[in-house]
Amino acid sequence: MELYRWSTKKQLNAKPHRKRVKHHRNPGDFHELTFSTYRRMPLLTNDLWRAELSRCIDQANQPHLFELAAFVYMPEHLHLASLKTSFRDL
Repeated sequence: MELYRWSTKKQLNAKPHRKRVKHHRNPGDFHELTFSTYRRMPLLTNDLWRAELSRCIDQANQPHLFELAAFVYMPEHLHLASLKTSFRDL
């Protein structure tokens, strides 16, 4: 007897689908990040706060040999692209 989930009627013993993500950690590879502010509050409307956040991101990237390559600040979220600059492992 096969067991089914009531909502999707899939077999209970079926293996879950997993994405196969290829990781690139070579110099010249970009890493894209997107994240939101706390409770999506519009905290990134102040030029001084955005400048300080950019400085902190640069400072955090330095030990790992990444550089902030591009960014877009929106009032409640941001998009970043960091560039790996060396072969040293993370």
